[in-house]
Amino acid sequence: MPVTDPGVWIVSASVMGGVGALLLALYITRYQGASGARWFRISLVTQAVFCLSYGVSLFVTTPVLREGFEVLTFVSLCWIGPTFLAFALDYTGRGDLLYGPVGAAFAVGGVLATALGVTAPAHELLWPDFQIETVFGLTTVQYSLHPVAIVAFTIGLTAAMLGVVLLFGTVVSYGPLYRREAVAVGLSTAPPTAGLLVWLFGLGPYPEVNFAAALFVPH
Repeated sequence: MPVTDPGVWIVSASVMGGVGALLLALYITRYQGASGARWFRISLVTQAVFCLSYGVSLFVTTPVLREGFEVLTFVSLCWIGPTFLAFALDYTGRGDLLYGPVGAAFAVGGVLATALGVTAPAHELLWPDFQIETVFGLTTVQYSLHPVAIVAFTIGLTAAMLGVVLLFGTVVSYGPLYRREAVAVGLSTAPPTAGLLVWLFGLGPYPEVNFAAALFVPH
């Protein structure tokens, strides 16, 4: 594909998002004892899995294998929000909530989403009309999401938004302390969230393409 082809940019940005997340997770290992560092690292790894698996899947043409990659992107995407919320709770001094009803609720949601995703090829609870489409020369997929899948994504998005609210709450409560870091992390969630919503609701001319992976680059 020519360098100017949109497909090249989609794949490149998706891979860059994954590699960038992995490099940042590796960098954060030097701050092992810092508040939220462990959960932020885990969240970055889930982001990396999502971005890299999605980028690679765009070259996979075998239907069974392509659905396997879609399962991997689904499961990793569902865990980004809960792990980001865990980071925000720990970072803002509310780590004890991780072991209460709040943490349990999002953990259960993630486990159920994982179970549904892993078993998706054997049932029709997530995507009953899974079919391969070609867009920009890439192997994309088209399907309608069942309500249970939408609920799973909604839980993940809700967790991520709660994490952002907690980070901005820290800015308000503690003044200039860590303001730059909290604002940067909070605002950086906007691009991938927008990309995910566009894909989730089938907006725009290319509903088969999930631009969220590419939009994780700024995050």
